[in-house]
Amino acid sequence: TSECNMRCSYCHNEGNGNSVKWMNPNTLYDLIDYSRGLGLKEIRLTGGEPTIHPQIEEICFTLKNKYNLRVSLNTNLMNFGVICHLLEKNLVDHIVVGIDYFDGAISKHSSVGVPSKVILQRILSVKQQYPACTINISTVYTGDDYHTENLINFCIENKIRIKVLEIQFLGQGHKVDLKSIKEKYS
Repeated sequence: TSECNMRCSYCHNEGNGNSVKWMNPNTLYDLIDYSRGLGLKEIRLTGGEPTIHPQIEEICFTLKNKYNLRVSLNTNLMNFGVICHLLEKNLVDHIVVGIDYFDGAISKHSSVGVPSKVILQRILSVKQQYPACTINISTVYTGDDYHTENLINFCIENKIRIKVLEIQFLGQGHKVDLKSIKEKYS
C-alpha cells in the first residue's frame, strides 16, 4: 500500500493524494507465481505502512503457508498490536523498523506519530518476546548527529542491525564528513 499512518517529509509516498491504494493480494500472488522459478525465498512487504492493509493477516498467512516464503515487513511500529498479532501467529520472520530520532517527540520526521522512546521500547519488546523474529532499524540521516549516534549506540548495545538508508538535509548549511562517520562506525 502507498497509505501510511505517518507523514514523513522525505517519503516517496507523500503527495499521492487522498485515495486509498491497496494492492490486491491476487496481484501479489500472481507476481510470486511468476517469479517462483527465480529462487524466491523471502518477500518484504513495504509501503506506506503494510500493517494498515485490511488483508495483512491473510497476505502473510498465504505467503508463509502456501508459498513457504520468509516474510519481512518494513514498518514504523505504530500498529504494534497488529505486529504482535502477526508474530503470535508466526506469520512474520523479519521486521525492519523505520526510526529517525532517538528521543524525539515523534519517532520520524513526520507531523504525526508516537515518541521515539515508545518505538524503541517496542523494538526491545519484539526482540525479547519473539526471538525467532529478527528485527532491524533503518534510519534517515537528517544532519542531526545526536540522534544518529544515539540510535547507533542503542543498536550496538542491544545487538540490533542498523542501516542508514539515505541522507536528507532538512536544514541549511550543515556539512557532514561521510568518511569520518564511516571510519567511526565501521
